[in-house]
Amino acid sequence: YSKVTPLDGKDVTMIGDSVTVSAADDLRSKMPGISVDAKVSREVSDGLDIARKQRDKHELGRIVVVSLSTNSGMTQEDVDTLTDLAESDQTREIVLVTGQAPPKLDWVKTSNETVRAAGKKSDKIVVADWAKASDGRPDLMVSDGVHPEPPGQDLYAQTVADAVGEAKKKLADRTASSGSAQD
Repeated sequence: YSKVTPLDGKDVTMIGDSVTVSAADDLRSKMPGISVDAKVSREVSDGLDIARKQRDKHELGRIVVVSLSTNSGMTQEDVDTLTDLAESDQTREIVLVTGQAPPKLDWVKTSNETVRAAGKKSDKIVVADWAKASDGRPDLMVSDGVHPEPPGQDLYAQTVADAVGEAKKKLADRTASSGSAQD
């Protein structure tokens, strides 16, 4: 693909796990200004707590990216909780990132199904389908089949940036149609 102009990452909050940690530099180069809060072995429940704390401190961006399928399952209840807390104080879009993992990490497949279903059913959710982008591409992954090599980090960041771009358009449409545009 061709090089694209970086997307403004201001007002984008990303909460992730070790996969996000590995791609943080690529994410920041594709979306300058993005706030990345990523930690090795982070689970969904911890990510929801971080989103809640950031919202309460008025630090949660208008676009909230969550990439937490590697270490624990993402349930519909988790998606509902995230949507409720993100929308509690202002209009936001959520980007949910699918996970890539070998079959033995069976919760990842279930999480991906939940994430994709949520994206189809809610206009507040955009899916960054990292699993689809990296399927059948073992050259992009280290030997564990979860964490991306540098070319995979770049593709992961581009997959997230593309979804953030879509989320920004949806957010602009939603705020324009409701007459509640907030900067």
